[in-house]
Amino acid sequence: MRAGKETGEQGMNAALNARSERNLKTMAAINEASKLLDEAIELLTEKNLEDLDLKLWKVAAELEYASFLLSVNHGLTNYLKNLSDVNSNGEGLDYVIAKTQETLENAAMIIRSNPKEAYFRVKKATALVRRAQSILRKTNR
Repeated sequence: MRAGKETGEQGMNAALNARSERNLKTMAAINEASKLLDEAIELLTEKNLEDLDLKLWKVAAELEYASFLLSVNHGLTNYLKNLSDVNSNGEGLDYVIAKTQETLENAAMIIRSNPKEAYFRVKKATALVRRAQSILRKTNR
């Protein structure tokens, strides 16, 4: 009987370790997106719009990966059919990028305690990055 209990505990520990490892991958993707977003802000400050477009694409890619990991690891489906608060209200590029940074802030820290909120923040940040890309492309015409 004792061997069965140990095997059960080992199985639970293995599952917890696997989830922790997946959470670390998710946190790494969010942290990379934050780092890239900081670099994007520098490019915006320097008015280097050509490089900014590629940097925003990289931010979006990291955020998509993070939201995928959150969804798979925590059984979250894409419950965000419409992010209406991300719609264009005539805001400028700098505002949208700052809002992205604000939305993404602390998302990695709440993955364990509230993965659904972390998922929401990552998906909203992704939508904001896409909005920033749209604004950037319109200004580069």
